[in-house]
Amino acid sequence: MKYFSLILIILILNSVFTHSVLANEFKSLSPDNTSQEDMLIKAKRKISTSAIKDIEPTIKDWLEFYNLDISTFYLGENYQYENTVVDEGIYFREFDPETDDVYIPQMFDYSPSQQKYIDFQEVYKKGNDYFWAGRDDCQEIYLIDRKLKTHKLINWFGTMQLLEAVFWQNENSFIILGIYESSNVDSYFIEKVTLGQNINMVEKYYHETNHEHFNTGYFIKFLKSKGVIIEYE
Repeated sequence: MKYFSLILIILILNSVFTHSVLANEFKSLSPDNTSQEDMLIKAKRKISTSAIKDIEPTIKDWLEFYNLDISTFYLGENYQYENTVVDEGIYFREFDPETDDVYIPQMFDYSPSQQKYIDFQEVYKKGNDYFWAGRDDCQEIYLIDRKLKTHKLINWFGTMQLLEAVFWQNENSFIILGIYESSNVDSYFIEKVTLGQNINMVEKYYHETNHEHFNTGYFIKFLKSKGVIIEYE
């Protein structure tokens, strides 16, 4: 009986501790979360003043293109993941010096030192020109490090999301900008990625709007600014 009581106490304490940990965990929210409780959380999670000061100068052109006020964005996701290379599966890419150790700004978005870059645009070269003929149903986002000779998948966007542009802040921080279309609501998103030696950190902000006030097109402007020819407009 004493043994049973001890086990019961341990189970109760474990349950309380687990509940406490879960209660303090950050709840990820996206435009698809539309319950009353979720909307209240979004209203309380407006982007901080420090985040605005950090992010706004880098993405000013994008904000002005869509006439967006960065202070209306809310923090939807805040997480970390291990900075490791996926060494198997359909998304594995081995570093190839011939195709990866390159500087082609029309096709890739480079860090200030040009040693790191993001690959997502599906731009191809024909003759001396670079072309974009349209996007696939999804986007695979790769980070290539020419110095460390790594080729890592860092994100994947499905049919509802479109990555429009990437802007580097420094060697270990860049901002992904895009749009999120769904049947409920359309949105713009800002995703800040901070690279660490072992852990990468991500903060993702959303601005939700209705279909009537939702515009697109920055992706095409971004490509043209890099000298890319759009085959189908």
